[in-house]
Amino acid sequence: MPIHSALPAAIPAELLIHIALDLVLLDAPLGPPAQLLPLLLTCRHIYNTLSFPACSQLYARIFQAQFDSSAARRRIGPRADETPALAAQLKAHHIALKRIRHANVDSDSLESDFWIAWTMCLENDGKNEAHLRWAGLHPFVDRFLRTRLWEGREDFGGWPAESTLNALAVWLYWYTLDKDTLAAQSRVQRSEILNLIRPYVLAAPRYASFYAPDNHFWFPLPADISDSTAHALVTPHGFYPMYRDPEQCLETIRHYNENIDIAPPLIAQGAKLLYMTLNELPFSVPRDIPIDREHADQTGRTYVSPTQADLIEANAHTSVKLLEPGDWDWKNKLTEEELRLENKGCWTKGLASKSAMWDCDWNRMISCGDPYYVNPRLKVPTYEYGVLSGAWQGRMLIPDVNQYCALISSQDMPATLSAHDPALYVLPVYMTLREHHCIMPQLPVRTGGAYTEEDDDGINNGWFPEIQVRETAGRVHVRDTALREDSQYETYAEGRENSHDPETCTACIMRGESEETELRATIAANADAARGDDAAMDVEQTRAEVDAALGPGVRVDDLLDVEMDGGESVCSDYVNNTCSGICDIIITGEVRPPSLSPAAGDVLTPAVFAQTLPRHGQAWNHFRVYGRVRSWDGLVALVRVPAHVPELGVYIFRGYVVAGNLVGSWRCRTDNIRAIPLEGPFVVSRA
Repeated sequence: MPIHSALPAAIPAELLIHIALDLVLLDAPLGPPAQLLPLLLTCRHIYNTLSFPACSQLYARIFQAQFDSSAARRRIGPRADETPALAAQLKAHHIALKRIRHANVDSDSLESDFWIAWTMCLENDGKNEAHLRWAGLHPFVDRFLRTRLWEGREDFGGWPAESTLNALAVWLYWYTLDKDTLAAQSRVQRSEILNLIRPYVLAAPRYASFYAPDNHFWFPLPADISDSTAHALVTPHGFYPMYRDPEQCLETIRHYNENIDIAPPLIAQGAKLLYMTLNELPFSVPRDIPIDREHADQTGRTYVSPTQADLIEANAHTSVKLLEPGDWDWKNKLTEEELRLENKGCWTKGLASKSAMWDCDWNRMISCGDPYYVNPRLKVPTYEYGVLSGAWQGRMLIPDVNQYCALISSQDMPATLSAHDPALYVLPVYMTLREHHCIMPQLPVRTGGAYTEEDDDGINNGWFPEIQVRETAGRVHVRDTALREDSQYETYAEGRENSHDPETCTACIMRGESEETELRATIAANADAARGDDAAMDVEQTRAEVDAALGPGVRVDDLLDVEMDGGESVCSDYVNNTCSGICDIIITGEVRPPSLSPAAGDVLTPAVFAQTLPRHGQAWNHFRVYGRVRSWDGLVALVRVPAHVPELGVYIFRGYVVAGNLVGSWRCRTDNIRAIPLEGPFVVSRA
């Protein structure tokens, strides 16, 4: 046997793996590891050592070098770091990327490939986006929208389908849209996309904007609520409110060698985000109006109206914040403390990774597909506490009332639906908000609505009953005026810990008692049965007392299910048991400019929780805002009330915080909670 033929067999497997890994990463590490092919063909020994079935550790290392994996470790747990899972994900990524690069919009695997691309987006910290750019994802999705988004609409009366494929395409388009691409688009190119997604944006009774109807605050919903005609209005588009069938919303995808039940992203929300991005044009600045507020006062124009300065200020702000490009080597630039937080492998506030801003979106997709069942062991954050504190600015679109009513009353999509029908009026939106948290063992204020109706939790009043509010030194005291009961909230401040104490926290105490009882039952069920029964009775007694204090229709178990900052992954035994003690979040804000903050002991009505600043109010009218966060899915409801002119009407803004944007639908307040209101899209971002 020639000496050279025996040399490969003498090379240790670990050294071969190092050689193969260096070979793959020698050039720019984009695309499939094609450099391995000549090495694998060298001889049978090298092939048997380094082939995919034989050497998953090599392909796991390639995955870690080529793709982002921090998000998967946070969301799925240690199993996402196991060698077989990483190797399987490498294969899945490259197969999908190769097919996307081929740009066949008629491919049978398109939905599967879009799912892979979307999970890569949600897990992107800098590496994934480089691969998606290499595969040409944005131009590919652009072509799909222009050629297939309306495919099969003849089966739905001309309305485009609310399908998983369409939803993924719309969200992928927005995610991969950067400032340069947006700036390079012509008015015609933008109009084509706007025309295609307009039905999803405006036909609110047809396309769901939320994971469950906004008239509910507590979950799970009663199993029979969607079957009762007493709780729904029959429309040309189906029942309203929309109670979606979980079997039609949930899908199973293969991710990191696990089967994960997941709900697709909401197409109406993605369409609104994209529409507001493409539709944003600067306000014209007439030269015949006052230059600024001082000039307006000098000329006697003291009524509410914008000046040139107001319009210039509105134009200077981009309502939708697009994603900034990532950095392949982002981890190398972190401080020791930042790196420590990232390597903990669980969600916590203040993470530096780009993917962390999408953790709540991922959690909504895996935990909010079925509003009739809340897994008590699946406790994941759907809202990043503190995120709304501060100044927000954006735009809202108001459709012509008559044209909007004609649109939603039509069973078939009107042929007249266009940029001019319904006509959309654009108005700036300004809000200065603060967050306040109810910390256990304090009990939150109950929800509002008609207590004889199980489908009315008071969305017309931001999920509040009639209340009074007293602010004193970083605390907010909320009084339920009907029950004459008080709830205490703490004002959130970045970097300041709340008053959570495990010794007094209801959740911590009940969890400890429950775990202790379970442990006793497991270890000494027979020998210590009497003592175990007593402990169980203590837990039940505590639960009954807290339920009685919360009032009808509210259970402490519902609160415990949503107050945890971490939780068990849907596809692993990974559990993050950190408790923040937060059981409710309400939105308030600066009642006056900072120089005129409320004095200690001031009593505030619900309508003066937050307020537009004087200069914005003088330009666009004065409004006051208050609201609440639905912990089940992180839905934010903000009620905007005119401060001086009631004829302006009360608007309720409902939406999710997505990548730093609060996006959703505003609606008019109606006396009848089952009436279909006038509504339209809005988006605000940090001012």
